[in-house]
Amino acid sequence: MSTRIMPVSDLRRQMSSAIKMLQQQDDAVYITQHGRPQAVLLSYDHYEQLLEQSREQTASAADLETIRNDPELIALTEWIRATPPNPAAIHPATDSLAELLQNAPEDSNFDLETWTRQWETIEAEMKAIDRSDDIAEGRG
Repeated sequence: MSTRIMPVSDLRRQMSSAIKMLQQQDDAVYITQHGRPQAVLLSYDHYEQLLEQSREQTASAADLETIRNDPELIALTEWIRATPPNPAAIHPATDSLAELLQNAPEDSNFDLETWTRQWETIEAEMKAIDRSDDIAEGRG
């Protein structure tokens, strides 16, 4: 997505071309007045996408609040905090993790291509989330 900055006086003269540009590209037009940002012009589809993301984040925040107030989780957290450390349960490392991983047996069920596709999907989702967060927080 690219960014265009347009004074409100130019927008008045070029409204139809600005709308065409928004429909053809996933752009945002920042509208300025006296050199300061005053508004953002988005395509309808982009606007709807942002609304849906906002609804999802609101639902996630409500879910998170429900989880934070769950009596069983609160009790478990308090129990964990009240449990003293047990030095007998702490065992120092005896081998190098890198060496253990290098010498690990092959997994016959592991498919590198499938794993790579899944990882690329996850990375794309993380980038999309970062991008929507940036937009929501005014960083781009």
